[in-house]
Parts: sequence; C-alpha cells; structure tokens
Amino acid sequence: MSEIINYRRPWLAALLSFLLTGLGQAYCGRLGRGLILLGLALLIVPLVYLPAYLDPRAYGRFSWLFVMLVVSVVTRIYVTADAWFLARRVGALRLRWYNKWYIYLGVVLISGVLGFATPYRSYSIRSASMAPTIIEGDLILAEKYAGDTRKPQPGDIAIVTRNGIFYLKRIVAVGEDHVQMIEGRLTINGVTTPREDAGDVVFRGQSRKLYRETISNARRYVIMEASDHEFLDNTKEFTVPSNSYFVLGDNRDNSQDSRVMASFGFMPAQSVVGRAVLIWWTKNWDRIGTAPE
Repeated sequence: MSEIINYRRPWLAALLSFLLTGLGQAYCGRLGRGLILLGLALLIVPLVYLPAYLDPRAYGRFSWLFVMLVVSVVTRIYVTADAWFLARRVGALRLRWYNKWYIYLGVVLISGVLGFATPYRSYSIRSASMAPTIIEGDLILAEKYAGDTRKPQPGDIAIVTRNGIFYLKRIVAVGEDHVQMIEGRLTINGVTTPREDAGDVVFRGQSRKLYRETISNARRYVIMEASDHEFLDNTKEFTVPSNSYFVLGDNRDNSQDSRVMASFGFMPAQSVVGRAVLIWWTKNWDRIGTAPE
C-alpha cells in the first residue's frame, strides 16, 4: 500500500491551532508537540479561575486573573504562529492515521462540548440596572448553579433569562416569601430591610444616594437610588410562588425587575442560570479581578 504524501497549508495549520491548541501541530505531523502545548494550555485554566475562590484583593491593581488572561492570549498567539511556521518548514508530509479531516473536526467538536460543560460563563453587561455594583461595560464571570449543591440564595447576583434574553439581577426573596416596596424600602415578610447611608455618587451627571442594605440572611450589598419617591418605590405585596425567586436591580430607580409583573415578574428556578463571581474586565482597572458583593 503506497503512502500518501501531502503538502501542509500554513493558513490551515494556524487556523487549527487557533481553534484548539496543538491541533495545527498535529496536522503538521508533530502529534507529541501538539499534546505538550495542549497540556501546558490546560494548566492555565484552573489558574484563570483561581481568584473566584480566593480573596481577589490580594492581587492588587494588576490582578492574577488579568495576568493569566494575558498569558492565555499570548499562548494562543504563540501556538498559532508556531503552527504556521511549522507547516512552512515541513512542506510535504507522509500522512499519519490522525491526519484526516474528520478526526480534526471531531476533536474540535469534542473540545467545544467539553468547553460548554464548564461551570463558568462570561457575560457582557449592557445595562446600568446593577450599578453601582456592576456597571455597564463590565465583563463578568458567572458560575452555573448546580442542583442541590449550590442553589440560588438571597443576596446572590444572578444571571436570569426571560424570553431568551439574559439579565443580571439580585435575588432578594425566595418561594413563599412576601415582598413589598414601601416608600423605597424593601420589605420582606413584613420586616423592613435595614439599610445604612453609604454616601453619595454622581451617576450619568446626576446625584444619587448609596445605601448598604442587609437582607435576612445577613448578606450586605450597596444599592443606588434617586429618591424614595420614584415610580416603583411603592408596590403592592407580592407572594413569591414556590420554586421561584424575586429579583431586583441594585440601581433601584432604573431597573426592570420583579416589581414589574406585566413585563418581568417572578423568576422560575429554571430561569436562574448562574451566579456572578468575578469581574474579569472593566474600564476601571482597580475593579478587575474583584468579586462583586
């Protein structure tokens, strides 16, 4: 049986390694080299997520997360360029068993499925409803809720979905709770949620009040208000259905949330998909790598 010899295309080698680290090297007949590069790239993954479990303040202005993301980008550029130049050097190649288009496609698809299975997702924030905690333009890392081991809790900043659109809101109440806004104050089960003055801020050219609110499970976070006499500062009492959640924006006077029953309403458990754990990019570098309260 005659051997099949084929020329390696640099652009294809570079594309394959861009899609999956080391695949372009395998395309050029250097399977071992590709596996080593893939192994090194995989070592970066747990380091990228490390700040989600440690105190991000320990990393300072240039956070560990930011450094590791830079390393990830540099690594991807390197393996892509390496595959390009390797293909030019190799030229013609006696094809191995793994040099088949369907094997490349299968490896890319499998890696995509495995990547989709990770508990983390990145989201781009395009509204101001969670200011000042998370602001428009932030990129955040969210961890998927996983069955009984990590259920949504009051105080969580959650990714919720409604009609196929993702929103970022804070969970303030769970099933069977009674929720009402009275003169701008959040009331849960007849108890007014305590809040402390947290100063003033200028937001989009207008003065706003900041308060540190503490809900029933002792979770504390900062909210922002124009006043206690805005459109959604007085509502009827809502009873949260079982297996559902009541969510609000931290920017209380500029948020469409569970107070607006006609267009938003309660969040069923299946619509609460993840919890924000990290701000991994923002215009203010001091906030990169911090965990939102």
